[in-house]
Amino acid sequence: MAYLNVDESSLSNIYNFSPAFSNLYTLELYPLKDNLDEDITNIFRYHSPKVDMDGESITMKRNDVTKRFQLDGSAYKRTDTVSITLREDEKWSVKRYHEKWLSQFYDKNGDFYVSHDVNSDDYLNLYRKLRIFLPNTNECVSMIILPTNTGGLGLGWGSGSVITHSLTYNVESWKWETLNVGNTGISSGTDVVRSARD
Repeated sequence: MAYLNVDESSLSNIYNFSPAFSNLYTLELYPLKDNLDEDITNIFRYHSPKVDMDGESITMKRNDVTKRFQLDGSAYKRTDTVSITLREDEKWSVKRYHEKWLSQFYDKNGDFYVSHDVNSDDYLNLYRKLRIFLPNTNECVSMIILPTNTGGLGLGWGSGSVITHSLTYNVESWKWETLNVGNTGISSGTDVVRSARD
């Protein structure tokens, strides 16, 4: 008869478990180039009560003959979207920021799409870097995103709750980053800008 050997070190691992909480994250959003006249980073950082990011998955099926699993057609599904709920401020900065961002893709007054040279700074300005900082660690989820919608307008008489927008972004690429905190602030060794150019 075999017995499970449990030593003291494995028992202590049970009590050293640090759970991941859903409400202790911090967000930052900023352009890949620093020449835009608007800054919404502070609104993102402290006024986003909810973030939903698609997971990645792989599809397999069991082979009828070998009974083993094998890839099934378009097997790998990438993370395509991230949805962020943002609280609006009294100047409607969130909606105005996203309207200006979307205007780089489509000119609604002239009713035409806007073209950009892929080797220009204008092209890089289409993208934003979004970082989700995890608590009590030097890890963050870093992604390059593009907008899909602007915040709506919903007003009504009532108890006066804070207006929020549910905004969805296309995820160009994402990765885990380990951040190094030094005297000059937070820096990272990974080059995320290159993924937006590829």
